[in-house]
Amino acid sequence: MGRGDDELDSFPADLSGAAPAVERDAASTTDAFAPPDGARYDAVARLGEGGMGRVALVFDRLLRRQVALKRPRLASPAAAARLAQEASITAQLEHPNIVAVHDAGRDAEGAFYTMRLVRGRSLEDVLANAPLPQRLATLRPFLAACEAVAFAHSVGVVHRDLKPHNIMVGEFGETQVVDWGVARPVTSQDDASWRAVLPEGPAETIAGEVVGTPAYMAPEQTMVGRSIDQRADVWSLGAVLYRIVSGAAPFAGSGVAVLEARRAGLSPADLASVTPAAPRELVAIAARAMAADPAGRYPDAKALAIDVEAYLDGRRVDAHDYSAWELLRRLGHAWRVPLAVAAVALVALVVVGAVATTNVVAERNRAVEAERQSSAALASMLLTESAREAALGARPESELLAARALTLGAGPAARGALMAWDSAPRPQAGAVVALPAGPRVVNDDGSAFVTLGAALTYTETQGARVRWRAEIAGRSAAFFGDGRVAVGDAEDRIWVLDAGDGRVLEGPLDLGPVERLVGGRQLVALRGWAMTRLSANPQPEPVCVRPQTAVGVALGARREVVLCDDEVRWRPVGGAWAALVVEPPASEGAAGPPEAPHSTALALSPDEARLALADERGHLTVVDLPAGRVTGRWDTGHRGLRALDWSPDGAHLAVVSVQDGVRVVAAGSGAEVARLPRAYGLAARWADAGTLVTFGAEAAVTWTLPKLSAPAVPRGAGVASVAVGPDGSVAVARGDGVVDVLGKTGEPPRRLEFGDRVIKRVAFSLDGRSLWVAAMARPGATRVDTATWREVGRFGEAALRRLAPLRDGGLVVAPWDTPFAVYDSAGVRRAAVSGEPEAVDLDEDPAGSWVALLEDGTGRVFGTEGGAPWLIGTWPGAVAVSAGPDDVVVGISGWLVRAGKRGGELARWPLGTASATQDVERGAGGLVAVSALDGTTRIFGPDGALMALLGGHEERVAALVFDEGGLWTGSWDGSARRWGLAPLHADPASALGSLERAWATRADSLGVGTVSPRAP
Repeated sequence: MGRGDDELDSFPADLSGAAPAVERDAASTTDAFAPPDGARYDAVARLGEGGMGRVALVFDRLLRRQVALKRPRLASPAAAARLAQEASITAQLEHPNIVAVHDAGRDAEGAFYTMRLVRGRSLEDVLANAPLPQRLATLRPFLAACEAVAFAHSVGVVHRDLKPHNIMVGEFGETQVVDWGVARPVTSQDDASWRAVLPEGPAETIAGEVVGTPAYMAPEQTMVGRSIDQRADVWSLGAVLYRIVSGAAPFAGSGVAVLEARRAGLSPADLASVTPAAPRELVAIAARAMAADPAGRYPDAKALAIDVEAYLDGRRVDAHDYSAWELLRRLGHAWRVPLAVAAVALVALVVVGAVATTNVVAERNRAVEAERQSSAALASMLLTESAREAALGARPESELLAARALTLGAGPAARGALMAWDSAPRPQAGAVVALPAGPRVVNDDGSAFVTLGAALTYTETQGARVRWRAEIAGRSAAFFGDGRVAVGDAEDRIWVLDAGDGRVLEGPLDLGPVERLVGGRQLVALRGWAMTRLSANPQPEPVCVRPQTAVGVALGARREVVLCDDEVRWRPVGGAWAALVVEPPASEGAAGPPEAPHSTALALSPDEARLALADERGHLTVVDLPAGRVTGRWDTGHRGLRALDWSPDGAHLAVVSVQDGVRVVAAGSGAEVARLPRAYGLAARWADAGTLVTFGAEAAVTWTLPKLSAPAVPRGAGVASVAVGPDGSVAVARGDGVVDVLGKTGEPPRRLEFGDRVIKRVAFSLDGRSLWVAAMARPGATRVDTATWREVGRFGEAALRRLAPLRDGGLVVAPWDTPFAVYDSAGVRRAAVSGEPEAVDLDEDPAGSWVALLEDGTGRVFGTEGGAPWLIGTWPGAVAVSAGPDDVVVGISGWLVRAGKRGGELARWPLGTASATQDVERGAGGLVAVSALDGTTRIFGPDGALMALLGGHEERVAALVFDEGGLWTGSWDGSARRWGLAPLHADPASALGSLERAWATRADSLGVGTVSPRAP
């Protein structure tokens, strides 16, 4: 079946209905090839419509069959010529796997051609949501498609738009490559072999036009004016193979966003890391086919087909370098039939009677194991991608991938990935509204947008209600003034319409050639280095110094700014244009325009006092215009920044990135406040100070943003201890004598300095009035008043390595090389008793009523309530201890032991890791956290079952502490972070559903690295 030039609507599920009835008269009875009214084709149903063509199911009255009939989408001579060229080229490609052209001509409705009707599904539909084994089953149809394209290459034709949507798989094993609408001969037009078959004056692709589907086109196709040959099709076929193996396209997102990202140098994720379970030969084939340099690819589709066929037949694949073991396996595979026959014969001779039963059981076990392995492989793949997204800060995608992995049995690792995000509030998704297809321009508050195309459509975002249509074929548009919208058509004429009802207020106006319309308080048309305002006598106004394109304009009531390719120019309204020269931050060089040569977007703050600039390298700069200085410059880490929008209160900026969608950052600090799904990452508009509307290719979502929470703990020297106060304050002790204290009200962290000493332990008193600090080479335990954050006293004179506050205000301390000591609330030390232990670790229970002590070097564990200690038990090799209300947990290398407060081992369970234990911490409900030398932390339930694996640190985790609803971890890598505990007990299906609602996306149909918008 033929399809349009672009992606079309879904086909009907059943195309096998009876042909329409045809009334026969006398003439038709005598001449079967003469329709009574001269019409050969009767329309049956619409199949689809693309950017340049529309396809219908028709009944051929002469030959009594159903065929597909294609017409140009627009009735113009150029469109008819393009259709004729498409029909001529396709007709020459007589191959079983290329859709056959039956007829062509012109009737009352215009030009058309008919082709074979393929009943089946596109390869894209077959691959959607399919697990890896089912996707690999499509390699035979893929090979057939490669052979079809190979035939086209042999006669000098390139398809230029190969993708899974254009490969049809029939019900009876047939495969058809369709949509040759943008196919072209590689040979020159003067070549006699093609001049004879193309129609007179063939329509060529518009000069400078990029042809193809951005996610599947070769790198050279993304560049305007680059010549392409058969190797471009090879790259696209490699991308289709990538889709088969990984379950996702090489690039995710809308066409425009992907095209811009690829022009910026974006490369697809490595297939081997995306899909660890993929066959290595297929990974190698895809890698060669998708080589960035055409010279590194297969020379044509035939060479690619040979390697794919070799893989399917068990022969050696040229693209893959085999190890000795792989060659041995290949040899066994090649001889599998003789070996299998011999094995079956032998088994039949030995156990004839038991074969049937054994085979049935074995098949069942193999099926169960295959399903388990498939789920495990997919879960592992999703977790790998979740970790990659987490490293990029992409919370929506990371959470959804981890939740999907959890439903597949990933367990502890998936729960750990979810816990990493659970402690921070999420944006709240409101209405999800489906959007019409086509380029769109959004108004200032996101409440409405216009869609460009053959006609202009004005749509209200909430409810997607179409308010009016105008018969203007728009090429650009902009909202401006008080409720007006301007549209530029293909002839560079400007029409001004009332946004309320679509009435034409002015137009057509001739402002000269227009590259872009920019709105706001007034309307400006940009072209080159000049701009033209909508006025009674519009004249081009040169702004940029050199003849380069003006990237953007921000027009305020008091100030106007233009972003040129090489500088930023501004002026007070009514004044003269001048280059923006600002004072840079003290750490940077001489004064000058902030990152102007690479800037891609700008925005004026609501009070017009600040200018925000974004550049292609991911920098965000805020300039104080009246003072002429940079107030903030931050590297966001995200390339391809292309749009900015200030919140109405000027506190935040919505930043739109080609690669990473929409993020909200604090305008004063550059700190990220919220990250929104890439599926809605094409545009963003503030509805009010706390509400943001984001737009994707298919839908728009209104988000209520969370309030800015307490700032993250700054990274610094290694973390040795973390303490949580009764009011939720957090103290983080470091190896350079610094203690960072975070409050709960959102203020910046408070920094306490104790000289150049390693802080070994910090702890809040149970009433929260004091913070106790123990540092190496500093005598005693330092007491800090939390009301003033000043040192107010010290208990003892010996340097300490551990301390634990008691309920009565006293303190238990562990000095270096001397027995533990107990101080009362007045700082008076209890008399020491001979033989008391030297404690290498100690921990108080949550109520502060007693303390567990681990003796240095012996593995003996003691308890004390402020007096003489008692022995709980001995566990050689013990390294850490944690006290609960009535029990104690002891960490041993490879094991955890739970014992009663007064003695007696209650339980023992393995840690499941060979990495050395660093710290142990008891939590509410019997939870136990254990940190390891390799930077991981494990959380066990009261029954010893592993519940979560946390992997967010690069070096050993030296500090653990539970708070209400969370766990804090501190590492020698200098970071401290909080993990939410809610995912520990969440039902996998419920957790997935909750996140799908929270992010307004569907995770059950995730391809790796992509998120599908939720159906409105």
